[in-house]
Amino acid sequence: MPQKLNKEVVIENSFTILWPWIIVGISILISILALGIGVWFSVEQKDWSLFSRAGSLLVIIALTMAIIDHSKWLKKVIDIGDRATSSEFKEELKKIFHEQITENLDKHNLIKPPVEIEFLADLECSKYLELAPQRVGINLRKWFQKYELIIPGIGTFVWGFGDLVGRLN
Repeated sequence: MPQKLNKEVVIENSFTILWPWIIVGISILISILALGIGVWFSVEQKDWSLFSRAGSLLVIIALTMAIIDHSKWLKKVIDIGDRATSSEFKEELKKIFHEQITENLDKHNLIKPPVEIEFLADLECSKYLELAPQRVGINLRKWFQKYELIIPGIGTFVWGFGDLVGRLN
């Protein structure tokens, strides 16, 4: 369902909204830079143990990512979303729940007074909006965990086997 947003609120708070992606982007860039510098130093010094040290840096970067608490960020984003979401969207959402409830009642040959249907639609709309932070938080956590596992995985591999690259010649 398309949401009508107050674009000024979204643009004004874009840095806050994009914060986790900025952290991941910076972490990936630092990881690539650490590996690149490790390779460069290893080639220059002909000592591939320096490359394996770059792997340990990746593990440190990933640990730093893992300890960042996103709950405060999530609360800020939910507040921004609440301010940015128009009352028209909330009315559309309520209308959709009203239609779903009516269809379900019709399907089961049940009759409810319009006031009761309106109450149920309000209740469902409130529950949907109230649980939105939880849905967003779970999805964000899953997305973030991928990078929290990929970066230390590569780092551990390089840390453990990076010095063996020099023995390939």
